[in-house]
Amino acid sequence: MADEILTFDFSSFERMAKKLEVARQQLPFAIATAMNQSAFATRSELIQDWPKHVTAKNPSFVGWAFGVRKATKTNLSIEINDERAGGRTLLKGLADGGQHTSQGRLAVPVAGQRRGARGIVPSQRPRALKQAFKKGDVIYEVVGKGKRKRLRLAYVLKPSVVVPKRVPFRQVFEDTMRREMAQRVPVAMLQAMKTAIRR
Repeated sequence: MADEILTFDFSSFERMAKKLEVARQQLPFAIATAMNQSAFATRSELIQDWPKHVTAKNPSFVGWAFGVRKATKTNLSIEINDERAGGRTLLKGLADGGQHTSQGRLAVPVAGQRRGARGIVPSQRPRALKQAFKKGDVIYEVVGKGKRKRLRLAYVLKPSVVVPKRVPFRQVFEDTMRREMAQRVPVAMLQAMKTAIRR
């Protein structure tokens, strides 16, 4: 292999170098284009990943809620957010976890209520319990009949609860953006160079 001679044609690179100043003017637009394409690809990935972690009444809601703030050649940054939904996706809370508060108090189940695809089944939610009463910060339910009748602690009322991380939003965002940018930036920059050369 040592005797092999490799030859390369650098004429195209020489022409590109002469056009560098023109090409430099094209690069911010090229990078912005790659960022925007990557952002919309990432948005699609997030929408597809969402049902794996969150059960929604309206499956198409998150597709409507997620919007993209696009990059420009003077502002090379993008953002995927739920501004149009007014934060109703609880995006940050589901991604990071933390405290969830309410204007009133939150009923936290403690008695092993049955759960369905959308959380506690409707018949066992606080307002649906037929023989239940509130005393202080707890809700008791009367269960059993006759001599077997007894009280069961059903819910504890709290001003806030700790919400665990449920959606790997940041990880999916980072992984997908890195993958897409690695594919799209070289193509966009090459196109910018071609545009500059043709001028």
